[in-house]
Amino acid sequence: WTDFGTAGVSQTALARLVAEHMAGLRRTDAAILTGPQSNIALATRASTFQSVLRERGLRHDSILLVESENLRDAAEAGVLGLAQQRRMPGLLLAATDTLAIGALRALRELGVAVPVEVAVSGVDDAPMARDVFPSLTTVAAPFERIGQELVALALSDSASRQVVLDAELVPRDSTRV
Repeated sequence: WTDFGTAGVSQTALARLVAEHMAGLRRTDAAILTGPQSNIALATRASTFQSVLRERGLRHDSILLVESENLRDAAEAGVLGLAQQRRMPGLLLAATDTLAIGALRALRELGVAVPVEVAVSGVDDAPMARDVFPSLTTVAAPFERIGQELVALALSDSASRQVVLDAELVPRDSTRV
């Protein structure tokens, strides 16, 4: 058995980055849209979102967790469900851009003003995050650099080395008030 080196971004660090940004908007309640909790990355993002929001003063009962498949339609259904329950939060933190884009679609259908009434964020900086309306605040991982580090690890003698790179917050219109 050979240990292989890894390169990537800490899921906790990238989730903390966007959650701190969202908490700074000073809303009193939040919903977290996440995919299946069997996905370790999504589960880590969701739990980190919750922790940061609580650290920043949101009460535990003011943070809703909405779990679905990691699909736009599933996120849209989740947000429509919140509206039916009259539980629309001031913050909507999605564990992926796919979920955030589905949420934006539902909010548009409901006539909810983003970001005035509900601020929305995602994770991954998917190409369409720039193109949706309003453009989506997200977190970007340095994928090109990760690839370079992986090649360097494959060619090095340090087979078990781990390289952790920083993610970058990409603030856009979905959180600008």
